[in-house]
Amino acid sequence: MLKPEDIQTVIDEVVSRLVDQLDQKSMSPQGTSKALSDRVITTEQVPTVDHPGREVIVRSDAVITPAAKDLFRERGLILRRDSVREFGRQSARLKGRLVMVECDCELPAGVSSLWDEVKRFDCIVKATRETARICEGGHRVVLVTPQPEVAVIALSRSPVVRAVEVGSLAEPVAVERRCEATAANVIVVASWDGKPWRLSGVIEMFLEKQYAAIPAWL
Repeated sequence: MLKPEDIQTVIDEVVSRLVDQLDQKSMSPQGTSKALSDRVITTEQVPTVDHPGREVIVRSDAVITPAAKDLFRERGLILRRDSVREFGRQSARLKGRLVMVECDCELPAGVSSLWDEVKRFDCIVKATRETARICEGGHRVVLVTPQPEVAVIALSRSPVVRAVEVGSLAEPVAVERRCEATAANVIVVASWDGKPWRLSGVIEMFLEKQYAAIPAWL
């Protein structure tokens, strides 16, 4: 039979271990979650385990194969579905880049909150090179410039860039159709027409858009 002092020792040890676990969770990096943009999740998309209990966020309409579900469990990953709109905000940070050319204007708060970094260039040639590099890495680009026509011409010289000029933010559905038709990976924006909420909406649509396939004629 344990003595009172032995019982207290056991209690102290349990409390100490619980405190250590809580401290480790509070000190863990904020970027321990991962978002998967695919609508069909197979074992190929299941990330390797680098953080115990890591959270993986998928779209609410994603289809997860049985084998992938088993692998999630085997690797101790926490699977969470998010709404398409909320996932778009996650995707914006993970899959998109913002490039500004010859433009010193301040971005609207709703747009700047989507980015961790903004790349600024003083000429379209430098911006085109960087945009092509980003697209080769599988990311999409939102390019802001006062000369969108020139930017689109320069971007069209790169075989990996499929650019769409956003002439007006008044018809976001038309922009979405153009992006869908060309499987666009770059949108070129001249301004936000005094209505920044429209720009953030178009950007989120562009970044969360899932294309069935790249058109054969491209």
